[in-house]
Amino acid sequence: MKILVVHPEDSALNARGVNTTWDFVLDLGLGSPLLYGEWSRKLNCPVSSLNAVRRDGDALRLRSLMRFASGRLIDGSGLDWWDLNFVFYYQQLEQTIVLSRLADEWARGSEITVSRPCFAAAVLQAMFGGSVKVIQPAFGGTATSKLRHYGRLLSSFSTAQLREILGDKYDPDYRVRRHFSPKLTCSNQAVVLLPSAYANASKMVAAYARIVPDQQFLLVATRRSATRFNAPANVQTAALASYAPAAAPHEEITSLSAKWSALVSDMGAVPELDLFNRAGGLQNFARMLATGMAIRDAWARVLDAHEVSAVFSGDEGNPHVRMPTLLASQRGIPTLSVHHGALDSRFRWNAPAADVVLAKDKMEADYLIRTCRVPAEKVAIGGPAAESKSGTLRDRTPGRDIVFFSEPYEVYGGRAEAVYRDVLPRLCHLADEHERKVILKLHPFESARERAGVVKKILSAEDWRVLEIMTAPLSASLLSRTWFGITVQSTVATECAASAVPCFLCGWLAESSSGYAHQFAKFGAGYLLESADEIGAILNLIASNRIPAAESVSSPLTPDSLRRLLTRPEIQAAVATG
Repeated sequence: MKILVVHPEDSALNARGVNTTWDFVLDLGLGSPLLYGEWSRKLNCPVSSLNAVRRDGDALRLRSLMRFASGRLIDGSGLDWWDLNFVFYYQQLEQTIVLSRLADEWARGSEITVSRPCFAAAVLQAMFGGSVKVIQPAFGGTATSKLRHYGRLLSSFSTAQLREILGDKYDPDYRVRRHFSPKLTCSNQAVVLLPSAYANASKMVAAYARIVPDQQFLLVATRRSATRFNAPANVQTAALASYAPAAAPHEEITSLSAKWSALVSDMGAVPELDLFNRAGGLQNFARMLATGMAIRDAWARVLDAHEVSAVFSGDEGNPHVRMPTLLASQRGIPTLSVHHGALDSRFRWNAPAADVVLAKDKMEADYLIRTCRVPAEKVAIGGPAAESKSGTLRDRTPGRDIVFFSEPYEVYGGRAEAVYRDVLPRLCHLADEHERKVILKLHPFESARERAGVVKKILSAEDWRVLEIMTAPLSASLLSRTWFGITVQSTVATECAASAVPCFLCGWLAESSSGYAHQFAKFGAGYLLESADEIGAILNLIASNRIPAAESVSSPLTPDSLRRLLTRPEIQAAVATG
């Protein structure tokens, strides 16, 4: 049996240097049925994606493995470094689980070819040894070709983005950046600490801060981009780098590294973890301990320098933002968290660190409790007041533009070109037929130059006439001019629902493990389309009022409720008596 495994950046039709026929093709990325149909016809064999061969049992197994060593890597501050660092590994570990199960199904003696060096190739080689062939990428030959390759990558990012990428890579513990970060003048005034790594998370917690203007907040950013938001008067900002210590806790790092070495030897008894380790999945873990503990100490200095009355996190799924929540809990300080998007699937693998998780609406609360298994008593419902909008699809005056809300599909292995091929030509046809325009609204993580290059491969000159690529942030102005929106599984579906804008979800392109698209549809925050052909029926769906009204898209939190969540008198009483 000859099997081709295709990396998300490659095509099965031009696997470099391969001249053979295949019995099966497995895509490590996520394409579309149309793409896989084309591959299957031209290669005359079945084609599937890793997304399609996932099973419910894989998710349960991942949840179990993520908790394998809980309590084995505790530092002097009470932090569990298995719990913190393994969040970085869950995608590769899930891939290992699925590949190891598939390997049991493939015939013995199978010849496996992988389209380029990658983690999946290392996993397969660890299982099958020399019977796995890995194709070297086209840029692997000369120094000039490598420079061209990395030049194309660098051109996808702005100068500010490149500065942050280089800082994260070469100065992860702020040893250099600490010297260039202004120190904040401390005061004895009580503040709620808002740890943040991204602008979207900062915007979310700032929206809550506006609810209680008499309460002072301090937003401490792990990255400069997290300070790029419109801060209300009661939110002061600072850089975590300015709190970084001059020296690392070497003795503690040595002690924890010894615990890690003992733990690695125990992983040999767990097949998937042993395979994951042999494939090189854990080679950076020890180094991450040293970096992480330096960041831990910076957060500890934040808590020491200010009168922190509570910690309110906008993304505790990020380990560097999760740390101050854990440290605060150790000190008996109330903790609260909210996700900056509509849903956060990472809670499926990692239990919340905060005392309470804020769900912005019933849809998110249902997802947290039912899908992520967060205890109901840890979930409170309440969104920022600014999120509350009125209006219905029937009484809204439609805008003129069709807006396709794009996403950084590559984060979960999605193939942007396959998505665009399925969706954009059909939208442009609708727009041209009705004398409208299609706006391709990009996510902040997407490069306009790169996406424009993809679109040029797909659209005709006629289609280009009706298309506009937009990089500006989502705004009320854009929603007001939207006839209808369409996306794969973006949070923007809830924004559309809150503004009574009909939004359609490309369910056939959605990543299956998170279940985002189906959760949006379940609560009416988007209408689920099952195939690309259904795009042509969108106007009939709108005209016939067959789009259900959104259910509890927004449930605004009252000032008194937020104050109680931030003070948590029962916690303070327990600390006082304990």
